[in-house]
Amino acid sequence: MPAPSPDAAGRPAADSVFSASGDLATEVTRIADGDSRNIEALHTLDPDQVDGARPKKRLGLFFWIAAGFFILIVVLAITAPWLPIKNPSKILGRPRLAPNSTFWFGTD
Repeated sequence: MPAPSPDAAGRPAADSVFSASGDLATEVTRIADGDSRNIEALHTLDPDQVDGARPKKRLGLFFWIAAGFFILIVVLAITAPWLPIKNPSKILGRPRLAPNSTFWFGTD
C-alpha cells in the first residue's frame, strides 16, 4: 500500500502548478489568460520575423503533368460520342450458324 501524502486533503500539492492560489479555477483562468495573450501575439507576427519561415512553394512539374493528364481524360470523356471508334456491339465476322457441311459443330 502506498504511503499517505503529506499534503492536506482537498488542497493542491506543494509542487503543483495550482499551488500559488490554492484554487483550481483561479489557476486555470490565469493559465488561459496567458495562452490567449500568446495567441494574440502570434497574429501580429510578420512572416519575416519568424525563424525558419518557408517561402511559398510553387507548384511542381509533377503537379502539372498530373493536371494535364486529368484534363485529357475529362476532354476524352466529354468528346467520346464524336470519336471515330467502331461500334463495339456490331457483330464482325461470321454470325452464329447451325451445323452444316463446312462447320460440323456450327459457328460460335
